Amino acid sequence: MKKVVFVVGIICICVGILILNYFVKLGVSRKIEAVKVRLNWVNNAQFTGLYVAIEKGFYKNEGLNVNIEEFQDGLDQGKELTNNGVDYSIYTPVELLSDIAKGYNVKAIAAVYQTSPLIFVSLKSTNINTPKDFKGKLLSAKGDNFQAKLIYQTLANNYGVSSQSYKVTGLDFSMDEGDDLVKKRADMEDIYRTDQIYFFNQRNIAYNVMYPENFGFKSYGDTIATSDEKIAKDPDQVRRFIRATQMGWAYALAHQQEALSITKKYENDLYKDPQHEAYILSQSASLIQPTGENPIGTMSIEEWSSVVNAMKAEGLIPSHVDASTAYTTDFLQDH
Repeated sequence: MKKVVFVVGIICICVGILILNYFVKLGVSRKIEAVKVRLNWVNNAQFTGLYVAIEKGFYKNEGLNVNIEEFQDGLDQGKELTNNGVDYSIYTPVELLSDIAKGYNVKAIAAVYQTSPLIFVSLKSTNINTPKDFKGKLLSAKGDNFQAKLIYQTLANNYGVSSQSYKVTGLDFSMDEGDDLVKKRADMEDIYRTDQIYFFNQRNIAYNVMYPENFGFKSYGDTIATSDEKIAKDPDQVRRFIRATQMGWAYALAHQQEALSITKKYENDLYKDPQHEAYILSQSASLIQPTGENPIGTMSIEEWSSVVNAMKAEGLIPSHVDASTAYTTDFLQDH
């Protein structure tokens, strides 16, 4: 009798294991969590790593169902993030620090772009080569870009150029950046080296480029942030989200043609030119790939302190804002 009971018990255990394995294969053993991510622009190859992480199943393998929301003009990202309207948001460090200064409890958890794509372009005939050449010029911060204004001020200060000697204007989007310069709406304008410069090349516009990092302003670009509440309440999800995102970007950089094919499913109507999209991804690669053995998304106190100090020098954030509390590397995974 005991032998029969023992055999039946073994059979039940084996059947139980088979059933469990069956459901694991179906992917129902783990609850799938819905996650929302807010972009700081419309869908295009700038965010390819996110699309790849979705389509290659990296998020799903981490138990996440990720929904991507495009940029919305006038949206208060800090408010949306702290009110749980989204789980994660893409910022520039300048924007994030501004929100922290406003009292929003948000924090950077990964810097995807190790160098900001933002540059300044001018017609070659205008002869602007260094910040010293700002004198007497009209400098555009497209769409009243807060970050561009800060960088203009910082570069001018670095080279002893008075802010009274030049003017900054916030041009609207009624013309593209090439026409802004050709039609004399401004002498210099902020653009993304990974994006709009493509059209300057297409139109054979002779231009000069000023890279802020060559003149004393170095900053990260697209940076992933979440709320302090999310970090405190669900650090495991944050870790899983960042791990899958890193995998998405690593795969995208290593398989760019496949990544671009995946991106087509998500592209905004403004980004339907396949050559333009290929340009964005190829130009982004060197700005995203970290140096040495650092993981994608790596951050340092030196980089954050540099931006914090620049903003404090211009009176844009109060002295109590601390660079060390604006970010955390706790969720970055080494690969």
